Amino acid sequence: MSEQQKYITRGIQSEIPPWIQNFLWHSIDTMDVSSKDYLQVFSLCKVSQPESKSQIDSNSQSVLNLQDYPGTVINHEDLQGYTDTGANQEDIQNNCTQKIVHSQEQPLYKKEYSFKCPTPAIDAKIFVIDDNTQSTMLLAEEY
Repeated sequence: MSEQQKYITRGIQSEIPPWIQNFLWHSIDTMDVSSKDYLQVFSLCKVSQPESKSQIDSNSQSVLNLQDYPGTVINHEDLQGYTDTGANQEDIQNNCTQKIVHSQEQPLYKKEYSFKCPTPAIDAKIFVIDDNTQSTMLLAEEY
């Protein structure tokens, strides 16, 4: 998937910050599986406080340092429109955490990520569909 064309829909472009888009592409590119399913599913949700260690299984990573993920470079342009407009000040003040669950059906794969986000956390379901010539990222409601 990493060498073919990657596309996003208008819904992704307007609702998902670029740094999250980059993180999702990076998550697919770095999957540790024998083969990748044509359909990748990402469930994004807002968590008021970071999960405790006892709630995190062996396939999960607790709070991530985004600098460890080269595809998720956050620059000023990525944050425009997300820090001022639509930002829930209560979420920002409470250090809201973004949780992302990445899964596929065949072979079975599931990995969870949680991190404090530089933009307001998002609740969304995102699909990435691979047809062997291109990959398209879209919101579930656009399917």
